[in-house]
Amino acid sequence: MNCRLLLLWVILSINGFAQTNGSITLEQCYSVALKNHPWSKQMDYNKNLQELNNKTILTSWLPTITLNGQATWQSDVTKVDLQLPAQLASSMSIPTPNKDQYKATLDIRQTIYDGGLSKYRRIQESSDLQVNQQSVTVEMNKVKETINGLYFSYILNTEIKMQLDGYDAPLLERKKVLEAAVRNGIALPSDIDAIEAERLTIL
Repeated sequence: MNCRLLLLWVILSINGFAQTNGSITLEQCYSVALKNHPWSKQMDYNKNLQELNNKTILTSWLPTITLNGQATWQSDVTKVDLQLPAQLASSMSIPTPNKDQYKATLDIRQTIYDGGLSKYRRIQESSDLQVNQQSVTVEMNKVKETINGLYFSYILNTEIKMQLDGYDAPLLERKKVLEAAVRNGIALPSDIDAIEAERLTIL
């Protein structure tokens, strides 16, 4: 909903509410406008984004665990050609390495000191939040200023209409009397025209 459509909707709401309930306060107008404004939820969004970014910053202090695995296969392996004495050959032998080998390692890393980088990032996040919230406040104040103009214009127009209605009521009564007089031939139609002209000047 763009700003123009929102303000049109507020105007119609003011008129409809006033006709139904007799009156509407300026605070009620603010509530209607700000609730339906596109920026109405921006402050909550900014705050949630800052909290999420701060949580991301804090995760940099958590340990990271990495599991590595390696498997190799060699087409040829080193052999030791050594003739053992007969006495040892029956009880001892030199093993030949396997052509396939496996290795697994577990690495654990944790940040102990980052030179104040995470602290600076949190301060920056807080500063960014204040700037963003201030932008939203400025936008909301602009909406309120527009509502003020609409609201007081409505009040002024209502007062003027009431005064004009007060002037018009006696003229309508005189017109009815003159219409009866014209029908009875004791007044001229031009007298009614004169009243109509006077009504047009105040309506």
